[in-house]
Amino acid sequence: MVAKNSPASPAQDRQLVITRVFDAPRELVFKAWTDPEHLERWYAPKGCTTTIRKLEFRRGGVFHHCIRNPRVGDCWCKGAYREIVVPERIVYTLAITDEKETLSSPWMSGWTPTGREKR
Repeated sequence: MVAKNSPASPAQDRQLVITRVFDAPRELVFKAWTDPEHLERWYAPKGCTTTIRKLEFRRGGVFHHCIRNPRVGDCWCKGAYREIVVPERIVYTLAITDEKETLSSPWMSGWTPTGREKR
């Protein structure tokens, strides 16, 4: 039997849960995750930029965005919102794609296994 979340389990069975605490009003933090203008300002790592191509913030809605790293190139992702509880919870999927939203993998997108540089 393969343990849930092990590298050998199917991708659809794996989960990553991230919890953060911010010294800011809950409504402002929630808006930072739901407003494309806010997301484009903070979502990417330092030195990178984010471009939001699509953001349908509703249960079942989808998003598509690109994080541009000047050193290693673009990383396109898409996902779907599974659960939204205003202003406390956002549950969504996230997958690596190409610019046309075709599912990909880090390796197929040209990334090395560490994800720190392109092949």
